[in-house]
Amino acid sequence: MVFQHGTEFANVFIVLKNKKQVHHNYPFPQALSLMEQEKSSLQEKLGGVQQELGTASVEYDRLKREAASKQEQDRGTINSLQSELKNFRGQFEDTW
Repeated sequence: MVFQHGTEFANVFIVLKNKKQVHHNYPFPQALSLMEQEKSSLQEKLGGVQQELGTASVEYDRLKREAASKQEQDRGTINSLQSELKNFRGQFEDTW
């Protein structure tokens, strides 16, 4: 759970209580502390995932640029080979 508003703590407490994770005699401050720990843990995980996403995005952009460059080189090679083939055909037809 990621908390967006402070008032959500009370709602989460009720949810936890309904899930029997918080007993009737479990003090609210301890439940609140557990929720804050959970929030902190999730924020750390989110930070790690965001960092991984940033790294993956940079890698994706690099690979995309490499692929575009390779595609352009391939087009140049194809055009060159087509031109060469045309010249060979012309030479071959001239000899007959």
